[in-house]
Amino acid sequence: MTNASVMLDDAVAASVARGIITPQDEKLLANRTDVEAINDSMALSIQCASSVSNMARRLQVRGNEVQELRTQVLSFAMKE
Repeated sequence: MTNASVMLDDAVAASVARGIITPQDEKLLANRTDVEAINDSMALSIQCASSVSNMARRLQVRGNEVQELRTQVLSFAMKE
């Protein structure tokens, strides 16, 4: 473990991922072939990447809204 970062340390990411798997998931995964497990892992990775991308987009929009409101407040304060 280099710095306890999920993004920078594969071992940390793996240990976090293990905590996400429920006992029911373990039962389902136990019956999968290697190919099915790989496909499921790839699908989950794509879903995670999509979620992160969507969150980044929302944060960017929110940041733009905050900047616009800040500009409006400063503009209003300058008129006073």
